[in-house]
Amino acid sequence: MQNYVTVKNRRAFFVCSVAALVVGVASIAYSALIGSSGANPSSISYIQTSQQDAWTTMALAAAGADTGDPAHLATVTGSQATDIERTILAITATGNDPRTFSADNLVARLIRDFYSDHQIGVATQINDDVFGVLALMSAGVRTDNPVVADARSFILSHQNPDGGWSWAVASPSDTNDSAMAVMALLASGLPPSHDAITRAVSYIHATQNPDGGFPYEAGGNSDGASTAWIISMLNGLGISPDSWDSSSDADTDTANADPLSYVETLRTPNGSYKWIPTDASGSLFVTNYAVIAVSGASYPVHSLSATDPVVTFRIEGDTAQICSGTITANTAIAVIPQASTRCGYTYVITDTSFGPYVSAVNNDVAAGLVGWMYLVNNVSPSIGAADYLMQEGDDVIWFFGAFGSEPRPPVSHEGDASTAIRIGLSVHVTAPTQNPGGPGNNNTGSAIAFTVDKTTLDFGSVPAGNSATSSVSISNTGASALSFDAEVTGHSVFTNNLTLAQHPWQQWALSLNSGSQQAVEAGITIPAGTPPGQKSGQLVVWARGQ
Repeated sequence: MQNYVTVKNRRAFFVCSVAALVVGVASIAYSALIGSSGANPSSISYIQTSQQDAWTTMALAAAGADTGDPAHLATVTGSQATDIERTILAITATGNDPRTFSADNLVARLIRDFYSDHQIGVATQINDDVFGVLALMSAGVRTDNPVVADARSFILSHQNPDGGWSWAVASPSDTNDSAMAVMALLASGLPPSHDAITRAVSYIHATQNPDGGFPYEAGGNSDGASTAWIISMLNGLGISPDSWDSSSDADTDTANADPLSYVETLRTPNGSYKWIPTDASGSLFVTNYAVIAVSGASYPVHSLSATDPVVTFRIEGDTAQICSGTITANTAIAVIPQASTRCGYTYVITDTSFGPYVSAVNNDVAAGLVGWMYLVNNVSPSIGAADYLMQEGDDVIWFFGAFGSEPRPPVSHEGDASTAIRIGLSVHVTAPTQNPGGPGNNNTGSAIAFTVDKTTLDFGSVPAGNSATSSVSISNTGASALSFDAEVTGHSVFTNNLTLAQHPWQQWALSLNSGSQQAVEAGITIPAGTPPGQKSGQLVVWARGQ
């Protein structure tokens, strides 16, 4: 039984000219209009005292200013792909990971709910693919990820003959979506010299007006939002915006018809920026775009280091489950060595002429037509496990058996519901105190009977990067000996890091004779960089008769 290819290991934003999402910071020294600090302090103050949303967070992050409490990003406002993409971009702008910032893994949600038919979001729209690429790249998704590659191909395939893009398929080009598409392509790994990018830049440059600004569509009047997005595109390309001077005397020292100069003419005394010169007052959304632009930033405003997708997994041996949980892995076969560090099993991966092959896990050794196979999302892939690239949120099952067999179902703890007791898990993550647990919980009235002395394990306030412990006492109140194991659900801080009796919870087991009691220490280590806030989960203690 092989697990290489021959045997198959089983298996809007706004639809208008004023949308954007942010990315990495490229600092460029511009003109004296902006100064070395980038954004004007009054503009930063204007944003900080306004209603906070994803765009204000990105603008403040780009300017290097205090973004305040990012709690408003824990909930996605809206139900479209671009709503999730905008939120991801804002979370990463603060340096946080959208997979773990809240209980909702936004990277997995974006892929699960909106990736289909080799594109992201609505098939007749391009902007959700553009911002999808920006969001995924900001979250550290690799450029060879199939979702990124498909969305990039979708964008490239819908470039208009004039070199530009629209927000929708088969629609006239506009400067805004063209600039964002360029930034998405750059973020996804294409070089500035790529033909699609140079054609788009030429299209955009040709739309520049004599005042130095840019319109939404060629031939229109300049506006602050369009010009700001194009400045951000130039930042990403490494082109100084003041080099795009459209005045007739561009070779003289008095030339100032460039994008930066135009945007600065729109700044009001309170720091806000107008959409167009004739507006009576500034606009928050234009100010957000302008501050990102004049701060020297491109989109995304900040990108996390490239990381492997987070997947759930289960490894089923011949007679029992070996390991389960969530883990990061780039390929299906990588789950095996990655999970071994958590669950402590041994494994052998053999190099063969067909590619790497999982030949043994613990004492389950492949022989003849019996061996290790894999499924991804309950489907048997048609390629070897070493070649199967994982997606965020995938579910991987490795199992041992005869060719053509299916894995056993997850551990179900069949029997009366009274064989389980559920204990709440709670921890408040801080940037650098402790709480006792709750009252008792019991399970009596059957041959399998036991009690626990707490309904909640509260680890208190724990600084990111630190550890804490709590304990629960388990008593066998029935007439027969019992075996115990556990299941953990909820926030990844618990599913990935909770220990019981100093063992990963997946490995914990306990036997108690009738009338016996045992205190079990629960431990939690909060990974460095975990966003502040309350995290919750559930510990389920299962008992079975011996």
